[in-house]
Parts: sequence; C-alpha cells; structure tokens
Amino acid sequence: RRGGRPPEVETVSLGILSEVVVPQPRYMTTLKNAFKHAWKTNELRLQWLQLQDLPQEIYEMKDLVDLGLMCNLLTAIPVTLCRKVNHLTSLNMYNNKLTHIPDAISSLKLLEVLNVERNHISQISGRICFLNKLRVLRLTGNRVKELPAKFHKLKALEELYADVNFIIKLPAGIVDLPRLKLLILMKNKLKKFPPGIEKLKRLKILNLNQNLLSKFPDGIDSLPALKELSLSHNAVKTMDITFGMGALTTTLEKLWLYGNKLVELPHTFRFLTALKDIRIEHNPMRSPPPELSLLGTDRIREYLEDRIRRTDEIKKILTLQQLRFTPANLTPVSEKVLVRSSSQAAATTAGYLTEEDLAFVDTMVDHSINANYYDYDTTNQEIVDWIIEKKEFRRHEFQKNLLNRFLIWVEWGTMETAEG
Repeated sequence: RRGGRPPEVETVSLGILSEVVVPQPRYMTTLKNAFKHAWKTNELRLQWLQLQDLPQEIYEMKDLVDLGLMCNLLTAIPVTLCRKVNHLTSLNMYNNKLTHIPDAISSLKLLEVLNVERNHISQISGRICFLNKLRVLRLTGNRVKELPAKFHKLKALEELYADVNFIIKLPAGIVDLPRLKLLILMKNKLKKFPPGIEKLKRLKILNLNQNLLSKFPDGIDSLPALKELSLSHNAVKTMDITFGMGALTTTLEKLWLYGNKLVELPHTFRFLTALKDIRIEHNPMRSPPPELSLLGTDRIREYLEDRIRRTDEIKKILTLQQLRFTPANLTPVSEKVLVRSSSQAAATTAGYLTEEDLAFVDTMVDHSINANYYDYDTTNQEIVDWIIEKKEFRRHEFQKNLLNRFLIWVEWGTMETAEG
C-alpha cells in the first residue's frame, strides 16, 4: 500500500573503529548532498566514508577553499589534488593512513590550515616551507622524527602542533618564526631546545611535557608574551634565579613542572605575580615542601618570602660573629656550612668543633631555612649562640686534655730521672 518493502542493501564493511558503515544507497546520497553543498559554498566535508581514493568530481572543483577528508583510509595526499584544487585555504586529513607529506604540497599556495593529525607520517617534504600563508600546522600523533631544515621560512605560522611524535632535534630556525603564538611539542624525544627562544616575541603557549629535557630553554625568562609553560615529566633539576626576574613576572599564568627532579624553587619565583596555576608535584622538592605547594601560588610566595628573610638573617648573624661560612652550602640542603680550617685555634672557622658538632650545626641550619622550617622552633640567633658556646666548650676541653697529657709526660719524665 506504501510502495512495498524497501530495497535490500548491503553493508560495505566495518569502519575504522568497528562501526557499521553507511549502506550503499545512503552512502551515495551522502556524497551527492556533500557535493551539492560544496558547489554552493566551496566547502566540502567527506568524513567517515572509508574513502581509499578521492571521487573524481573533487578535481573539477577549482574554487574549493575548504576540504575535510577526516577519518577515511587515504594513504597519500593526492598530487592531482594539490595541482588542480589549488585554491584551498584549509585541508583537513585527520585520522587517515598518510605516510608522508609530498613535494606537491607546495602547489597549495593559499593554504592557511593543514591538519594531518593521527596518521602514519614519517617524512615531511621540505617544500612545505614554501607555504607562505600557512598559519596552523597540525602534526599530532604521527611518526615524525625531524622537521624540515628550512622550517623558518614559514613566516606566517602561528600555531604548531607536533606532539606525540618521535622528534629528537628541532631545526635551529624554529626560533625565527616571528608570528608563532602556540608551540605544542609534548611526547617527543627532545633533549634540548635550540638557542634563541627569546626571539619568539609573540609566543603565548609552550608545551614541552614528556620529553628528555634536563633544563629550561635558555632565554625563556625573556619571552614577553608567554602565558602558559608546561615542562612536566622531563629531567629538569634546577630553576635559574633569573626565571622570576625577567619578562615572565607579569605575564606567566600557568606553570606545570610536575614529574621532574627539582629540589627547590628560587626565591625570585615569588615575583611571578600573574601566576595562578602551578603544578610541582612528583619532584624531590624540599623548598617549598610538597604539602605546602598544593595550597596555591599565594602560599608559595609567602613561604619563599619568609625563607629568603630567614636565610639573610642567618648570614647576617654569622657575619657579625665573624664566623666564616659557605653561602652556597646553605641551600637546598645545608651541608658543611661552617668553614673548616687546619688550625683548630682559628677563631673564625669551625675551630675545635668535632665532626658530630658540625653535622648538628648543619641540621639546625637546615631546619631553620629549608624544607618545612616552620615545624621547628629554634631561632637563627639560638643556633649561632650554640655554635659559640660549643666552640668555647670544645676549646676548654681540648686544652684540658692537652694539659693532662703534658702532666702525664712530666710525671713520666720525673720517674725516669729518679730511676736513673
């Protein structure tokens, strides 16, 4: 009565994620509707269609500006596409099976956005550097080991996503991209960042999480626009004192450093007044202590302010008492604070103090200025008073022992004379 049963259809195959692919009649309808829309708008979307080759009609669309081919089975960016459909400003081939970016990519002179994330790309033609209008390049989740040597020619590039790859070394020219605002290099094999990062004047977001870096990029404290810096899960051991004294003091809002080898934050860290989001968990951090770092940036600044005050105070008191010490040994762990001397009688050095005494001095100083110093009541003045009193006690003890030995020697000499 309504035209009978609908025609039988067969499923083409299972999709990339084991989903059921659109039956053939609807598949053809999808293509027809997509092209109909594209001829009007110059924008074409052909996603989740199991495409292994492009429909020939695409090559006739000379004025196409936006092409989306996401989640298909394409193994290459067709050379014919680059040469015939060369008015494209956006090409999205996310989640296909591409293995390389070909030389022909340079034919897309107007291209502004290129998305080839989640493919199998291991080779990128150097001719990509001729894309003078390219603003956004997405390479996430591929097999890239290196970027083209002339990457610095992409003068219009504003955003680079190259995370989850196998990049070992960055081209030196990556710091010569004047418009770069966002640089994502998470999950690679980088051991260092090229010198000259301070030239990236517009860089706002830098993500270097999960690499092999052992230090902060040189000059990073000079970036005037940087708002977010992520260096988590690397091997960074120290933060230079200049980090909190440069351009970042009023711009940096987010700093992620968890999973490194940091032991302390420099006292200048407290000058990062714009900082709101900080992550420093999973470090062998002593100052500030891990439990305190979870209380937020204001509490960390308060701690560092008090710590530098306490450190300056003990330096001043030791100097006033003419006790020689080694400032570099005060932090991050107080060790060998007092200067040793070969002359025990030297008043300004450790003098007669024993190794046990000196170790106790180090412990007291460490409890006064490092780690969770707020859990201990001993003041810096009490520490210095203890040193002075103990030195005097050890001096008398030494002299008493010396006198006793002398008397024993005299007595022995007298006995020898009497027997003679």
